Amino acid sequence: FSILEPGQAYDPSLPDLRAVSVSVPDDRAVAGVLQAGQRVDLIATMTVNPVVGEAGAEEAADAGLISGPSTKTTLQALEILSRTGPLYILRTDLGTAEKIAELVAAGAQFTLALRADPDDRVAETEGSTVNMLLEEYEFPAPEIADLEGQANR
Repeated sequence: FSILEPGQAYDPSLPDLRAVSVSVPDDRAVAGVLQAGQRVDLIATMTVNPVVGEAGAEEAADAGLISGPSTKTTLQALEILSRTGPLYILRTDLGTAEKIAELVAAGAQFTLALRADPDDRVAETEGSTVNMLLEEYEFPAPEIADLEGQANR
């Protein structure tokens, strides 16, 4: 495979194009049917801990911030150059490749979302956290059961 488009010649005025690999299991990659040439959005989920080891930890706790998973579409319209099992090689620029490497180092798990071929729009998303889902979909939150007096029944 080539980092350049078919028939495209190297031009030093182009962005610093690079190939970067990400590991995405089939269940988070459109059931593993993605192929070279398709364009995908990269969604990252990682645990965010706003209080451990940071300045302002007390203020974060006072603001109600807690540790938990956070999900966000991080990159859009990346072309798949190649795929071997759960490893996808994506075309990007060098600065974005660095960001992907940092997400991996921080423990992010990736999901690939397939884009329609002609769709080159940039979608604005707010991301998602468990508390946002609980509120939006009105999930009931578990509560401590009152089991006092239940032992004799």
